[in-house]
Amino acid sequence: MLDVVLANYNHSNSIASAIEALNNQSLRPHRIYIIDDASTDGSWEKLLLASEKYENIVLIRNLINEGANNSYNKGLELCTSELIYFASADDVTYPELFEKCTKALISNPQAAFASAEALVFNSENKNFSMRPIIRPRVIGEYIKPECIKDEFKHNDNWIMTGACVFKTDLVRNACGLNSNLGAFSDSFLAKKLAFNHGCIFLKYTGLRWNITKTGYSRSLYTDYVELTKIKTELQLFLLSNKEFPIWYWEKFSKRLAFNEVRLSSLNNKRYFSPIILLIAYLKFRPYSISRILQTYVVRLKEKKSLKYCILKIKNHDSY
Repeated sequence: MLDVVLANYNHSNSIASAIEALNNQSLRPHRIYIIDDASTDGSWEKLLLASEKYENIVLIRNLINEGANNSYNKGLELCTSELIYFASADDVTYPELFEKCTKALISNPQAAFASAEALVFNSENKNFSMRPIIRPRVIGEYIKPECIKDEFKHNDNWIMTGACVFKTDLVRNACGLNSNLGAFSDSFLAKKLAFNHGCIFLKYTGLRWNITKTGYSRSLYTDYVELTKIKTELQLFLLSNKEFPIWYWEKFSKRLAFNEVRLSSLNNKRYFSPIILLIAYLKFRPYSISRILQTYVVRLKEKKSLKYCILKIKNHDSY
């Protein structure tokens, strides 16, 4: 069985779609634990309506805002199924995500989780893109911890946590999501589990990931004080978790620095310049151009180009 934990804060405009998509999975969740983090926008009324429609919904309401990570951990304590999915209130899961991930984990019991791909929708400019930008070399099969380390030396940004199904007991053993890591808590949980137990990457597009410039992960890059604080916490986390190789902080910090330049320039379009991005890329080398091109060519060969994915997904995206 699979349980879902969904943390919601002021997403009354999208929460119903997220819940409907979760319950339209070909492998329906046993329980959906929804933690409303003291929303003020009418979310609770919509959650009550959803709980009347779906018998597998369990509602929890925080009296004060505790933050998404603490809400996820609260839901984690309640889960009784072997598998767990951490859902976002503003994203949409596609119908076979849970089934495909579950089958992969049954076939590969050593793996800590299975991760699929995501279709990213930018609500500001209405553009679509595919993630990850670079696929790992091993696809559809179990990736051993030693192979994870080798892959991360070249490409460390291919685990789409919004499209991940985890082993519940391993998440608990890892102490859940570290709230001190903010927007990076889910990705570093996944990386820790991958370094310890290995994982599986699937080609299936399992998620529509909706992004805005005011979203937490993107707005973080424009908040120098908060970003500096989280950088310190990330370094402490890596030092205290020996699963991470000693070289990993240098690798990750370069990509972090590049993203800081990229997202800051995108959020301030007056100062956006391709030349600035090129200089930042040459300085930090966050990705391999050859691997990006390789992923794109392979997707075209599989008829998984961006246009094809959008058309295919729109055909059954009624949420």
